[in-house]
Amino acid sequence: MDNVPIWRYLSLAKYIDLLRTRSLYFPKASRFRDETEGKWWGHAHLYQNAQHWGQSPANRHTLEQLLARAGYDSGAISEEINKALPSANQWVGNILRTALRAYPNKRREYLESVIASWKKHYRDHNVAITQWKSDLDVYRDSTYISCWNRASSMSLAMWEMYGGGTEAVAVRSTSHKLQAVIQLNSALLEEYGLLGTLTEVEYVDGLKNPNDEVQERIYQIMFERDRDINVGLFAIKPSVYDFEREVRAILYARRELLAPLEVPHPNIIGVCLPLNPEVEDRQSVVDFIESVYVHPMLDKDSLLVHSVTEINRRFDAADIRVVADKIEALGGDVTLP
Repeated sequence: MDNVPIWRYLSLAKYIDLLRTRSLYFPKASRFRDETEGKWWGHAHLYQNAQHWGQSPANRHTLEQLLARAGYDSGAISEEINKALPSANQWVGNILRTALRAYPNKRREYLESVIASWKKHYRDHNVAITQWKSDLDVYRDSTYISCWNRASSMSLAMWEMYGGGTEAVAVRSTSHKLQAVIQLNSALLEEYGLLGTLTEVEYVDGLKNPNDEVQERIYQIMFERDRDINVGLFAIKPSVYDFEREVRAILYARRELLAPLEVPHPNIIGVCLPLNPEVEDRQSVVDFIESVYVHPMLDKDSLLVHSVTEINRRFDAADIRVVADKIEALGGDVTLP
């Protein structure tokens, strides 16, 4: 990933905690407000199966009626197949042609086996839904994410949604610095049995009712550059979230290929990573935070600017620049001294 500016919009309390702990907090994905997190690949797979097997009751009825009319006479079955072929859909037509050509002496047995198979797949689909939900819950409870906004400047929409208004701040850093936090904590991650990486979120239109093109796009995102499934699951979001332009630092469970799928740390709701475990003093937070911005409706003389400046000083981080970039027209910058 290229080195790009990234932003995180925080309440004042969370900003103070960042300075106090000199660490980033990674909450479990299952604790996010968006309950669809990590579920879109499973949804797409099950949606496709539902569209396919949803036709099976009607198709099964067609074959059952054909056998009921023909009985056990092979010639009668052949005659009924030829009558049904012109009006049969592609799925049923393929089965009928197979019965006619590949199983001339066992047409009834073949069609009965197809009917039984369709019944089983239809019943198994809902069982599969339960299993998919269970598995995805494990991934959501085993993955920890720090979310950032990729942008060259502030976003008023992000302020309102994640900052909580004018009593908040926006921390600016870079994607390389965020990646470095993961790399510098390799020993801690090893202790927890976790791996970590950075990824950009892909925003996809049509996730709720995915057609073939959307299905293919989901597959590409899931396994792009041989990425781990744990990362791919959380790199997909609906297009309505496109304004977020997320960069995510993701920590996920290290698993052997055939190991049971289970939550390794069920009692941990989040993971804290020091900004730099090799540095004891203030330098880690000063190096990570390039600047901290106040709400764009506030000016440089606002109470919040003075408060954040004092907070930085008290936490030995006075070198962090506090920026007030107020949105205004016909202000002091158009007058002459």
